[in-house]
Amino acid sequence: MNEINLLKTNHLNMFDNKRREHKELVCNIYREYLSQNTDILSDDWKLFSGFYHCFAKKFPAEIYDNEYIVGTNWHWRWNTVLEKGIKSPFNRGHFIPDFVDFLNKGINGKIKDADSLPMGKYACEAMTAFSEYIRSYSDSAREQSKNCDLTHRERLLGIAENCDYISENAPQSFWQALQLVWFAMCFLETECNNSAISFGRADAYLYPYYKNDIENGTLTRETAKKLIMCFCIKVSEGNESCMLTLGGDTENELTAIFLEAQTEITMRQPSVSLRVSDKTSKEILDKAKALTLTGCGMPAYFNDEVVINGLMRYGFTREEATDYGIVGCYEAAPCGIFSNTVSGNFYLYDSFDRFLCTADNYKTYDEFYNAYKKHYEEYCKTEILPGMKSNADCDFGFVSPFAYSLINRSFDKRICGINILGIGILIDSLYTIKKLVFEEGYTTVAKLRAEAERNFENEELYRKIQSLEGHYGSNSPESNAMAKEISRFIGEVILQNPISDKIVITPSLFLFVADIFSRGKAGNVNGRRSGELLSYGVMPCAMPHRDNVTSALLSSANIDAEYFPDGCPTLITLNKKDISEGDVLNSFIKTYFAAGGFHIAINTVDANLLRKAKENPSEHSDVMVKISGYSTRFTSLCEEIQEAVIERA
Repeated sequence: MNEINLLKTNHLNMFDNKRREHKELVCNIYREYLSQNTDILSDDWKLFSGFYHCFAKKFPAEIYDNEYIVGTNWHWRWNTVLEKGIKSPFNRGHFIPDFVDFLNKGINGKIKDADSLPMGKYACEAMTAFSEYIRSYSDSAREQSKNCDLTHRERLLGIAENCDYISENAPQSFWQALQLVWFAMCFLETECNNSAISFGRADAYLYPYYKNDIENGTLTRETAKKLIMCFCIKVSEGNESCMLTLGGDTENELTAIFLEAQTEITMRQPSVSLRVSDKTSKEILDKAKALTLTGCGMPAYFNDEVVINGLMRYGFTREEATDYGIVGCYEAAPCGIFSNTVSGNFYLYDSFDRFLCTADNYKTYDEFYNAYKKHYEEYCKTEILPGMKSNADCDFGFVSPFAYSLINRSFDKRICGINILGIGILIDSLYTIKKLVFEEGYTTVAKLRAEAERNFENEELYRKIQSLEGHYGSNSPESNAMAKEISRFIGEVILQNPISDKIVITPSLFLFVADIFSRGKAGNVNGRRSGELLSYGVMPCAMPHRDNVTSALLSSANIDAEYFPDGCPTLITLNKKDISEGDVLNSFIKTYFAAGGFHIAINTVDANLLRKAKENPSEHSDVMVKISGYSTRFTSLCEEIQEAVIERA
């Protein structure tokens, strides 16, 4: 595997320079193209289908030493370099292409399919340009093979042959299939102004090619692993949230190989997710554990039963729901359906604070609670859901031509995800008010709200709240029951108020790093002071001297996650020593999922090491952590996120 280590080292050495160089390069190609096509600026389909040909012709087909999977994505989010006012690509990411259909048909098959599509001529143009793009790598590999030693010549000629074939035809081998998937991702990112286009169930759709090659004797298990490692290095060039889903009902040998490959190479991408059910084998759980213990924050574990039931609750058939992959951070979606899983968002604690402004005249907690539920329902119907309708019309009004050709046409629905932050703060705030206002009569709603705005200058009240027993996160039956009831209600309001027959709103209980960047907001009535982290996902608020991991997880498992298939994350930090022996980690995950948990991701990096990495980044550049839904080098993070990760650890 020495050549893989050399490839990884070369990748890390090139990363910053290549990313800047390629972003600027694509921007320049695009600017030149726009200047020559001012007559079609108002026709998005024609404009972008024409740009693909320009990109395929002018973008350099660079092939680096020791590569077996080629095609670069250093230019990810290249449009961020564009000047304001210049029309940029529309593909917003956050969906899973239909790779099964694409691999089965290949480029020529997709071009034939385009005849039956409403905007087929543009999809055909996109596929034709995609073919030109792939052939440029074939030409480059063949040219480079003329001036190298025998070993590299064989590798380059193999690349050339693969690219020649898949530039027109459906792949026949595992190598070709893996290469075509990566080429497709590079092209999708070229038309994208966002992130989180995801690979879906790669072990499932690539397995037939692997199995056939193994049986024919044209591939060994070790060679397959080497190809996957090369693939992981390529994926790490770009997208920060490029999810790859493994396991579930189609667990197979490739499931194990993908886990092994990422364990050995520990690249930041693809971000591996593992579907876990009662049928998940001990072998796969052990290999997942080995990956977890590397400290890279992978894999993210997902509860198959809860996710599938959640998608079925929102109208998908069992077959469709079972074929789900993870998108972006934690969002579950059937593979091949067009979606934007982060189309809208809102903060539960903000709407709750607005309600508290007029909530000081209720005699009982039940009156107070029912009034809040009425307020929330009205807020959703009049503000949140109409906004989601507007977002959906924008998201799906135009689908970029290449992405359009990779969508499963049998689906008559599209997913529009809404991210909801602060369930932990809401539950804890309701519990605090119930106890201190309505049961003990210690204070009033108005005083609590005023003290929260003053950041709890009243130390006596602050200590009273902090010492309150039974809060959310303590695994008390009372607050657990509150968590189950209010989460069901929040989800039910969205479920019972559809915005369209064709658009499915799937809610989640997270908002990407908002708990970190919103920590400066005013305090909350549950005793959170300004500057302290907000609750993230379904975990309780991270306030001082509260909770241990076990009680926090057991509380969070009471959230009715089946109402939130767009994501109910729990991100925790554990000591490696505590989970490295025997089946401790496997039992830990299974116990949480049996209790109703949706997802769990685990960081294992010690807080002291993180502090050292922050102080001396050059000496700790290899330290990796999980940030929301993706893994990355700790030293590459901004200071705000670094501090939050250290606090959590």
